[in-house]
Amino acid sequence: SLGCLDTIDVCLTEPQEILLTNTITSCNTYTWDGVVYDSTGIYTNIYTTPLGCDSTVTLDLTINNSIQTSISDTACDTYTWDGINYTASGQYSNVYTNQLGCDSTVTLNLTINNNIQTSISDTVCDTYTWDGIVYDSTGIYTNIYTTPLGCDSTVTLDLTINILGCMDPLALNYNPLALCSDVCQYPACNVSVLDSQNITCFGGNDGFIEVEGTGGVGLYHYSIQVYNSTFGIWQQIGQSPLGNGYTFAPVTFTTLFADCYKIVMNDSLGCLDTIDVCLTEPQEILLTNTITSCNTYTWDGVVYDSTGIYTNIYTTPLGCDSTVTLDLTINNSVQTSISDTAC
Repeated sequence: SLGCLDTIDVCLTEPQEILLTNTITSCNTYTWDGVVYDSTGIYTNIYTTPLGCDSTVTLDLTINNSIQTSISDTACDTYTWDGINYTASGQYSNVYTNQLGCDSTVTLNLTINNNIQTSISDTVCDTYTWDGIVYDSTGIYTNIYTTPLGCDSTVTLDLTINILGCMDPLALNYNPLALCSDVCQYPACNVSVLDSQNITCFGGNDGFIEVEGTGGVGLYHYSIQVYNSTFGIWQQIGQSPLGNGYTFAPVTFTTLFADCYKIVMNDSLGCLDTIDVCLTEPQEILLTNTITSCNTYTWDGVVYDSTGIYTNIYTTPLGCDSTVTLDLTINNSVQTSISDTAC
């Protein structure tokens, strides 16, 4: 108060302003002090230090978004994705990490079309043609086709080939292994005459023809025919065996008249042969005696007293009829009476 003066310099300091910057990169969202941030930006929070001072923190935030990708694919039977085989249609997901370190989710819409397995069986004779290929032996064969969906359709053929051949043991080309019938070859069939007899007497019917077949299948049917000149055809008059049967034995046709006959022989498989046989007969025995007699004529104990034609039938030593005709003329004796007178 008396004017005494003195000075002193005093410097007061303060702490530096508290400014903090955090640079953060996050995927999709970042949570800071309970607040969720989903976009890139500069964000600030102010805090109070223990001394009651403000502390300013700045968040330099970069938000990188995760990637969602959807793909579709179609496969046959199986589909391999990242080393995993999928055999059923469905929706599958794989999660990857992209270059920014975020999830990259890929969703696969998968369609599985199954390959088709088909089996067929067939039995045929000799050969079988499948898709232009000729198979001639029994076996299992496979063809692979493509379905409308682009997958394999595998067809397996269980094929049985039966041998084609003649199955008749009587045939020349008989094949005992054959299960399918083919054309058989047989020996040619022939008919021949074993014996025959001409007619003994004129007009008789004691002729016969005995025939025998050879070749073919060994069983034969025979028929006998005569020529019908009225209709110009050969007409059957007998057969053996009756009823279109067959026999291995020779056959004899009997009670035949003098004529030309055709013997027709066939076996059960249609082999046919014919032979023509003509039977003859002796001429008719006709004798005519022309006799002129007086008053009477005695012939074979019979007295004839008038002119006329007379017939007697005799039997020859062979048993045939011999017809003798008598052309008889009877001249009567003359009885004359005369009267005379003499000296």
